[in-house]
Amino acid sequence: MNTDIKFKAGLVLFALSALVLLSSVTAFSATMQLPKGMELKVKLVSDVELKSDKTAKDTQIPITLVDPIVVAGKTLVEAGAKGTAKITEVQKAGDGKPGMIKLTFVDLEPKGTFVASNGAKIKLAGEVVGQGKKKKSLLVFGKVTDGKISTSDTYKATVAESIVLESK
Repeated sequence: MNTDIKFKAGLVLFALSALVLLSSVTAFSATMQLPKGMELKVKLVSDVELKSDKTAKDTQIPITLVDPIVVAGKTLVEAGAKGTAKITEVQKAGDGKPGMIKLTFVDLEPKGTFVASNGAKIKLAGEVVGQGKKKKSLLVFGKVTDGKISTSDTYKATVAESIVLESK
């Protein structure tokens, strides 16, 4: 009977050890999905004024994530993560028409303990349009202004495609 107790005690210890080992393995290999359509707050990082008369189409503008991305209580991407936006359309003011500039959000690089496989970036969607105005005055009829986008404001972008992030 003494051998039977030792055997059962050994089995219990083995089971507990296996459970601790499995829980530590799953803690280090956590995967989480960042869902399509999730809203993010981003800020443009530019000292250059973004105006339709000064900014060229296809100009890339760096962005940063304002607030961390948290899913199910886990921080998947830390605030300050860097990304890219791009000027996708520019129309200078003229011929009685106001100017317009359009910026489209492109991607965001994960920052923190979670990464995407193969170093993939988080694809973003959303745009900001700066529309100029047509002014009426007594001296000049139909004066138009160029479109501009503020670099001091925060903007809403969304996750364009669901992506799985895994802990490092």
